[in-house]
This record gives sequence, C-alpha cells and structure tokens, in this order.
Amino acid sequence: MNKAKKISVIVPVYNNEEYIESCLKSITSQTFRDFELIVIDGGSIDNTNRIIDKYKENIDSFVSEKDNGIYDAMNKGIKRSTGDWLIFLGSDDRLYGKDVLHDIFHLLNFDNGKVIFGNVIYDNGEKFMSSLDWRILLRNTLHHQSAFYHKSLFNGKGFSSEYSILADYEINLVAYLRKCKVKYIDINIAQCSELGISKNVDFQGYLQEMMIRKKHLSFVFSYILNFSTLLKFAVKKISRLLKK
Repeated sequence: MNKAKKISVIVPVYNNEEYIESCLKSITSQTFRDFELIVIDGGSIDNTNRIIDKYKENIDSFVSEKDNGIYDAMNKGIKRSTGDWLIFLGSDDRLYGKDVLHDIFHLLNFDNGKVIFGNVIYDNGEKFMSSLDWRILLRNTLHHQSAFYHKSLFNGKGFSSEYSILADYEINLVAYLRKCKVKYIDINIAQCSELGISKNVDFQGYLQEMMIRKKHLSFVFSYILNFSTLLKFAVKKISRLLKK
C-alpha cells in the first residue's frame, strides 16, 4: 500500500473530453508533490478515459463505473482517499497556479482546524471570495473548489445522497453550526467555469437549499430564511421576464 499523503485531490468526471486534460495538467504540474490524485469517472463514453490514461502514472486511484451523480462520485473518492485534507475539483476546474498546494500545505496544521479556504476565479475573470460565517445561513458562500476539508468532517459518510446539487452546502452549514475552526486565506485556489452546475441552479437548487436549512435549523428560523429565499427567487424570475 502506498504511503498515506497529507492532501487528497479528488476529481469526479463524466464525458468531459474538452476540459479534463487541463484539469489534470493543473494538478500534476504542482511544485508540491506530497499529495494523491483520485479520479472518479462515471462511465464516460467519449474520449475522457483515453485522455485520463495519459496521466495514469500520476493518478494514485482511478475508477470508471456508472454512478448516481457528482456527489456519489465524490463519496467514492472520499472512501479511497488516504489524505488528512481533501479538495474536490470538477473536471472543468483547474488549480489556479503551480504553487497552490505548496502555499496551502504550510497552513493546514492549525489546531483542530476543519476547513481552510481561499478564492475562486471564474473563466470570465470574476473573483469569488469564499466565506464561512453567518452568511452561510442565507446561501452557500463557500465554493468547494476553493476549500480544503479535513477528512474527519465527513464522519465516514461523505456527502448526503439526498441532494443532487447542493450537498456541499449542507457540509458547509453543519461546519458553521458546529462552530468548527475554519480559516480564510487570500489565495486564488481554483479557476472554474462560470457555467458550473452549482452556479446555475434554478428552483430545484433553491428547494434543496431550503430543505437543508429545514433539516438543521429550528422551525421558526428556517421558516423565516426559507421565506426570504422564495422571495429572492420570485424577484429574480420576475426580473428575467421583464427583460424579455
């Protein structure tokens, strides 16, 4: 068995021959080497696996089989991981530069820390500065592509299979409610597509967001926050209709 690594980089992918190579290049070109790369393919039928095969010497664990969506794939990655810290990159995401893992590694040992995170840069140049404070009660303010999660945060279970879009919101919300130690650093961690699934959710996303709050917050508090979410959705919908 290979020696356990400090960091596990987990990449779920399905039929993404257009972007998977740039994702893998950004990881395998890191100046810091004490990490493992885990690629979980959902049974791609395009050229994705042929491209992945080019990087097989740099991939510590690989599986290609049908799954039940992105979070199921991420959970498979968690089960295969040996690292104390996990980062999840979509196949159309890239680590921002060659020194990301080097720069983050020296900050991972803060006492009993559970999440350390930075920024995401979208392909259109927009910068998203993640946060994990009271604002997480209103919406998901922490991009998983910008975050390194301590493996213990998943309690051996991983992401909930209840949610197809925002299971990472539940992990983030629970970390805040449990008052886990977290740290923000002003480093660009990943470059991401502005077309990602979690950035372009419609009512299903709002509904899952409300379900998560209802599950973890008091009835009255979740009712108030969920009402504001419905109001926000209605305003956006009306605004779009008026622009047509």
